[in-house]
Amino acid sequence: MTGLGKRSKKGRRRTRPEPHFVCPCCDYVTLSERGRYLICPICFWEDEDVFYDTNPREPSAANHGLTLAEARDNFKTIGACEAAMLPHVLPEEDRAAYLNFPLDN
Repeated sequence: MTGLGKRSKKGRRRTRPEPHFVCPCCDYVTLSERGRYLICPICFWEDEDVFYDTNPREPSAANHGLTLAEARDNFKTIGACEAAMLPHVLPEEDRAAYLNFPLDN
């Protein structure tokens, strides 16, 4: 996946790092780092430096008080972490590249 990064000093375009981490809201592999305020293109959850995975009922400051539990429920029902983010999320037909296939041990 190539990104639209800024130009380096030599004039070449920088690319976005490949995603390797699962979004805590939608479970798609969309984050290149955790806790760096990156926004998931699938559900539009902002992954801040507090890991709400351990306490999903705690309000998220970066997500305007929305809890991870609420965001997960919203994603299951409407396809975004909250209704206001629907215009920004990646369409469902473009999400296959980000699917998470956990390994069963």
